[in-house]
Amino acid sequence: MTVSPVPREAGAVAASPSAEAERSPTPFDHAERRIWSGRAEAYARTYARLCAHPAALLLDAAGVGPGSRVLDVGCGSGTISALAAGRGATVHAVDAEPGMVEATRRAVPEAEARTARLPELPYADDTFDAVIGNFVLNHVGRPRVALAELRRITRPGGRGAQGVAAARRVYDELCAEFRAADGTLALPHAALRAHGGA
Repeated sequence: MTVSPVPREAGAVAASPSAEAERSPTPFDHAERRIWSGRAEAYARTYARLCAHPAALLLDAAGVGPGSRVLDVGCGSGTISALAAGRGATVHAVDAEPGMVEATRRAVPEAEARTARLPELPYADDTFDAVIGNFVLNHVGRPRVALAELRRITRPGGRGAQGVAAARRVYDELCAEFRAADGTLALPHAALRAHGGA
């Protein structure tokens, strides 16, 4: 995993009109929605436990503490949200999969959790002190456009911390464990080939 806290400078420019045209879902995005649809419980039993390891490091990198206004993007079952709330932050959470949003609501009732997907988040510019994504950028079809959206909603001087899978072997092991728990999950790259996207 790579952790890259990126402070947002005052006066940063919002996404260009050409970036707006790139906001429509890609075949990869559609495959991801199909793959994760209805998988919140299987995720909680498998991936969530593994993805929890860098959570505190991401919160530290983003400077999350008492009074921070935080967005947990790709909230899954709420690990980041729970830790942020435990640090005294005001927590908002989004995930493209409604089951994941419900899992976060159960785990962190004080968080405002809603269904939303990158790169179109329902927040005004400069809303958050910290935007955290734990293994979310590898689940979007246009990661650069997604990053621009995360910067848009981060206030000047705020911080973002994004963890991404850097090792293919680890990713394959996670997928194998997930499939063993549920038996029906297709790997994203296989799904893309099946739908002409890779």
